[in-house]
Amino acid sequence: MSGVNLDRIDQLVNENKFYEASQLILSFHRRLVLQKKNEEARELLVRGVNTLYQKDEPAAAQLALLLLTHTKVLPVDVMIETIDQVCITLSAGSPNSSKLKFLREAIKWIIEEIKKAPESIVGQKTLSRWRTILGQQQIAGGSPHSALKSFIDAQNPSDAWNLVLLWYQNGSQDELDLFISKITLCFVEAENLRDANVYFETATRAMYKSKEEWPPLVNFTYFVLQTLERDALPLFIKLRRLYQSSISRDPELNDILQHIAEVFFDFRPPQSAQTPNLGSIFSQLMGSFMNPQAASGSSSSAETA
Repeated sequence: MSGVNLDRIDQLVNENKFYEASQLILSFHRRLVLQKKNEEARELLVRGVNTLYQKDEPAAAQLALLLLTHTKVLPVDVMIETIDQVCITLSAGSPNSSKLKFLREAIKWIIEEIKKAPESIVGQKTLSRWRTILGQQQIAGGSPHSALKSFIDAQNPSDAWNLVLLWYQNGSQDELDLFISKITLCFVEAENLRDANVYFETATRAMYKSKEEWPPLVNFTYFVLQTLERDALPLFIKLRRLYQSSISRDPELNDILQHIAEVFFDFRPPQSAQTPNLGSIFSQLMGSFMNPQAASGSSSSAETA
C-alpha cells in the first residue's frame, strides 16, 4: 500500500499500544481516501480488523464500521465478501456496542442491495449468516429476546430452538408449550412456513415422546400449520374458537394469529388488530418464563386435547 507504514502499525500492536495503532490506521485510511485509492483503503481496514480484533475488540469494531463507508464506492460483490469475512472474524469475540452497531448497519445495507437484486442467492444466504452472528452476539451480551428475533429473521430455527432449550433447562417447565407454539407462529407470521415446521418438529420431537403427550396449545399449533398448507380459512377460524382459552393465556397470540390470517388468507375483520411488535412479544415471553408464578394459574384453564 503506497504511503502506508505497515511495519509501524505492527510494531505498535506488538508493544500493546493498540490505541496508537488504531489511530495510525485511521490516519493512513484518510490519506488513501483523499487520494481516491479506495481499494487500498479497504484492504487497510480489513488488515486492521484482523490485526486488532484479538487485542482490542472495540477498536477493531470501529474500523469495521468505517469499512461500511466503502459500500458507496466499491463493487457490491467485493463489499459483500469483505464484510462477510469481517463479520465472521468479529463473531469470535465478546460483544460491544461498536460491534453490534456494525452488524446492524451491515444487515441494513445488504437488505437494500437484495431489494435491487432479489434473485441473489448469495445475498440471501449472507444476510441469514449475518443475522445469526448478530443473534449470537446478542445472547452473549445478555439480550436473549433480541437474539430470538434475529434468529427468526435469519430463518434459523435451529439456533432459535437451542436458545429456547437453554431457557427451559435453566428455568420453569410450565411455559414450554407456549415457547413452542408462539415461536412457531412467529416464524409463520414472517411468512416462513418451512422453518416454522422445522422448529415445531424439532421442539416436539425433543420434548415429547408422542403426540398423545402434546398439550392443547401444541395441538392447536400443529393444526394451524396444516390449515396453512391447505389454504383452509374456515378451519383456521374454527380452530381459534375451539382453542380460545389456551390462546388467551398470552394476549399477543391473538394478534399474531390475526396477522397470519391477513397474510395467508387475506382475511381482515371489521376492526383488524394491529400487527404486534416482535421485540415486545419476545420481551413478554421471556418475562413470563423468568417469572413462572405469574402465568401458572392460567395454564390450568387450557382445553383438553
